[in-house]
Amino acid sequence: MKRAVAILVAFVAVAFVTVAAQAENKGEQIFKQKCAMCHIVKGKGGPSVRN
Repeated sequence: MKRAVAILVAFVAVAFVTVAAQAENKGEQIFKQKCAMCHIVKGKGGPSVRN
C-alpha cells in the first residue's frame, strides 16, 4: 500500500512540474507577442514606456 501511494505521489509531482513548465512557456510566448515591444522583463524586450 505504501508503495502504491509513493508511486501515485511521484506521478502527481511529475504531472504538476510538466503543467507548470508548459504554463511558463505559454506566458513567455504571450509576453513576446504582446508586451515585449514596450516592456523589459529579465533583460528582454523594448524600452519601458513612461507617461
